[in-house]
Amino acid sequence: MKSIYRTDFFDNETFNKIKEAVLKKINDQTGLSYVKDCTRDYRVTFFSDEIQDMLLHRAKQETKDESIEIIYNQIVKYKIKDGIVPELKKHKDIAVGEWVMDIVLDATIDWPIIIEGEVFSNIPNSVTFIRGEEESHWRPDFPSENEEDYVLLLFVHLADKNSKAAQVSREVFKMGEERADSFLRSVVPGWAKNYIV
Repeated sequence: MKSIYRTDFFDNETFNKIKEAVLKKINDQTGLSYVKDCTRDYRVTFFSDEIQDMLLHRAKQETKDESIEIIYNQIVKYKIKDGIVPELKKHKDIAVGEWVMDIVLDATIDWPIIIEGEVFSNIPNSVTFIRGEEESHWRPDFPSENEEDYVLLLFVHLADKNSKAAQVSREVFKMGEERADSFLRSVVPGWAKNYIV
């Protein structure tokens, strides 16, 4: 397995800065959008240079890959909504880059991720670097019937800085955050959906 799992990944100060930046995005006037097909709330976003640099620095350290850059970030919140129970079927990603840095920011339950059959707990400040286009990953049945339970994640998508994905990302985000989110939803094939393998 090429994917990497770590607990207590960030020091407390760094983790709190990242979490605060995400909560600020969630609480602004745009907030998160619910995508019924994906059974989750989410939005595409970028952060301040300070946060972006912290995320990229740690990603390069962990993956030992100096060629990567952040192509986009997604804030994702899984919870039961309007009777729809979150699910993540067995799939491989498309159009996400070399790595997805899956950061658990907050959770009232442990809804583990399974990569190539190995189970990894989702607890706050745990991080999984997923080779999403290469390795099958999924989650078991949502472990709660309580509508108040949730898992809040930050997905940091990383790709080689010379790749087509990185070039496209730089152009798309010149549009501004909200227009970029709307554009990506409309043009990326199967944007934010699960792909069965």
